[in-house]
Amino acid sequence: MESFQITMAEDFRIQGRGGFYDATGTIRDVIQNHLFQVIANFTMEPSAHRDSESIRDEKMKVLKAIAPLEANNVIRGQFRGCTSEVGVAPASKTGTFAALRLDINFLRWQGVPFFVRAGKSFPVTCKEILVRFRRASDAYSDLATTPNHLEKLNNLLDVNSPPLLKSYLCQGAYICGAPAWNSHFNTADLFAMLPISHT
Repeated sequence: MESFQITMAEDFRIQGRGGFYDATGTIRDVIQNHLFQVIANFTMEPSAHRDSESIRDEKMKVLKAIAPLEANNVIRGQFRGCTSEVGVAPASKTGTFAALRLDINFLRWQGVPFFVRAGKSFPVTCKEILVRFRRASDAYSDLATTPNHLEKLNNLLDVNSPPLLKSYLCQGAYICGAPAWNSHFNTADLFAMLPISHT
């Protein structure tokens, strides 16, 4: 894997929770629990047993392996008008937006940046995971002379949760003597074609 991005954007503001949110902020509200849970589910090693404690232990290994954050790997912001919300202090600096870059000290994830973003008062509500896979080899490094071809050879997995609830697998391919091309596969289309068993 080359990189992992998880985004949680909300098109609404604090919605009457000014007192709570001013004391909490985006990082403690959704990143440290909800989004870290998703990262742990994605990056944990297979558990030897299927019981909840064994799975929890594997998740804890991931969370403990996250390197301490450095100041240049954190951006915090606040939507315009936040300090006029009921319950928010006029001079509040509490972040309603945060973007982090994480590194996980596992051999499997060595050199893979994990980007986490969350915030309120965005144009859309969206929850998305975007995984960019590494190219397996440099067998097609000669394509570097052709603009954008190497970019197209990177495969992507794009997973959206409600309200979109769609997943896409974008595969780059190269046919000898032809330019690189991308194929998009929507998992929602696959599930629509599968027979449903009513038991």
